[in-house]
Amino acid sequence: YGNRWRLSWRYVSSDMNTVANHMLQVFQAQLMVAKARAIVLGAGLQGTCEDPEDIALSSFQSDVFPRASISDWRPALLEAGLLDKFEADFAEEWGQLIESHIADAGRRFPGIWAAEGVLGGAHGAEGEGSEDDSSSE
Repeated sequence: YGNRWRLSWRYVSSDMNTVANHMLQVFQAQLMVAKARAIVLGAGLQGTCEDPEDIALSSFQSDVFPRASISDWRPALLEAGLLDKFEADFAEEWGQLIESHIADAGRRFPGIWAAEGVLGGAHGAEGEGSEDDSSSE
């Protein structure tokens, strides 16, 4: 097959990256809604629906329903003056989650972040890599 496998792998790799990115974006959207919902309800405000039966159902549904849209919660956050709090809280939580994932991947796959250009170049994450990583050149 010669180098055909390389071309095939590039297509497969690209598809895998696309799927992983999409899954990460869906997770991020769901986490945004969960965070917004917690802030709105934690402030003693009503959620995005008014029917008591729908409110009860939404408590269960929010944990399992895969659709998430911050656009349903943004007006409630804005009206209550909680949008800045939500954005700060979410940015902090999302950052912690990503940092935790990077650290975990570094522990499970030593050297994964040591490649040039990946999370700070040769220094990697969590102190991986060496100060003088000339072996990659």
